[in-house]
Amino acid sequence: MSPITIYTDGSALGNPGPGGYGAVLLSGHHRKELSQGFRLTTNNRMELMAVCVALETLKFEGSDVVIYSDSKYVVDAVSKGWVFGWVRKGFAGKSTIIHRIIVHFSLFGLLFLSLRR
Repeated sequence: MSPITIYTDGSALGNPGPGGYGAVLLSGHHRKELSQGFRLTTNNRMELMAVCVALETLKFEGSDVVIYSDSKYVVDAVSKGWVFGWVRKGFAGKSTIIHRIIVHFSLFGLLFLSLRR
C-alpha cells in the first residue's frame, strides 16, 4: 500500500469568527479533498479539525501517514507529545490555559484516538 500524505490548513476571520478547514489526502494516483466551513469558530479549532477529519477519513488502520500542517499549535501538540500527556492526565494541571483545553478537549481526544489507530 502506498504511503498517505496529508496536507491540512484551517483558519478563522476573527477569533472567534467565521472559518473553515481544508485537507488534501494523496496516495499513489489517488487524491481526496475535504473541507467545511463554520459560522463561529477559532483558528486553532479549525487547524485541529483539519487533521482530525483527514485521519478519520482513512480506511485502513496502521497506514503509513505523513501530515503537513502550518499550525505550530497542532505540530507541537503531537511532535512534543503534549496531547498524549494531556489525555493520560485527564487534562489535569492546565489551569493557566484551561479555557483552551476545555474548548479543544473533544478535538484533542479525537486527534489522540486517530493517532493511536
